[in-house]
Amino acid sequence: METVVELKMTRIELIRKLENIPEQPFLDDETLLGLINKLNSFETDEQLFEFLAMDSAKGMTWKDAVYQGIIIGMLIAEHYPM
Repeated sequence: METVVELKMTRIELIRKLENIPEQPFLDDETLLGLINKLNSFETDEQLFEFLAMDSAKGMTWKDAVYQGIIIGMLIAEHYPM
């Protein structure tokens, strides 16, 4: 059975959220800037979703795999707030 979750945030909303987060011990400035640049590289939300669906074991750089994990984590946290 496949579960479909409606994503509540667009790439623009993700960027705004990242630009306004307080300093995080797990997210240094270089990673944060790289992540914002990665999100800015997508012209549409569909391109972002295609990136999130990529298999990190098939040709994705380790940085992209990190970015993918952070973005997915943000989307899950937005959908299932604590």
